[in-house]
Amino acid sequence: MDRRSSTTGAGGALPMASLRLLASPLQLTYSYIWQVIRQRNVKHYGKVEEFVTMVTQTVPELMTFKQSAQLILGLRARIILDLLQYDNPPDAKAIQTLVNKLKVPISSGKETEVEKSQTNFMVLVQHLLKNPTERKRFFQEVFPVQYGSKFDTALQTLTAGLVCQMEKLLPVPNLSQLGAMISMDSNVLNACGGIIPDPGDLKTLLLHKQSKGVFSVKATVSNSVGDCVLSSLAFMPKPVPPPPPPPPPP
Repeated sequence: MDRRSSTTGAGGALPMASLRLLASPLQLTYSYIWQVIRQRNVKHYGKVEEFVTMVTQTVPELMTFKQSAQLILGLRARIILDLLQYDNPPDAKAIQTLVNKLKVPISSGKETEVEKSQTNFMVLVQHLLKNPTERKRFFQEVFPVQYGSKFDTALQTLTAGLVCQMEKLLPVPNLSQLGAMISMDSNVLNACGGIIPDPGDLKTLLLHKQSKGVFSVKATVSNSVGDCVLSSLAFMPKPVPPPPPPPPPP
């Protein structure tokens, strides 16, 4: 039995290899980003921040400048604060490296609120690094208020808005649209033949879906639509009669 297909029960969690068959890489990325933010899993905020920075720099129209700054700075700030809170003592060098990357580029002088926020936060970080007593008081009294549920909810809302915009910009094509793309270039068609799923991974996915009862739906194709295939295979042509013997010579 294929080892990958036996890593989960029919109704259990799907392994990554089977999930890749069920969802596109972008859909998995969106799901990862949303779950990280929803679960407040700061350990993975760095990857989310890199994704957000890349897509908003590439297509600035996805968010307003203020929204992208709020999300990027918010993620970067939570990463830094997490190091300050849980590392004892904090790794000053690692934190300073992150602080140096904190600022978002501002092209105009109109975003004074963003400029002020990131400057004040950088000053705060330096203060907390140098003063353990103030650092302890900050995380006991200030952090729960300024960086609590309201802060996390804002990050979730901004993230959801970005993902929604990405889904509009890059919708999942249907079979007809994909077929048109593939048919334009024979090399693409040949390449698609090389990515047919591993049988074990596909079997795991099919068994998982079967356990959920998805095969109880009625067939959408008539049961007689393929009758011509069997009748063609069953057809036996009549033997050709032998030609008549040649007439006897005169």
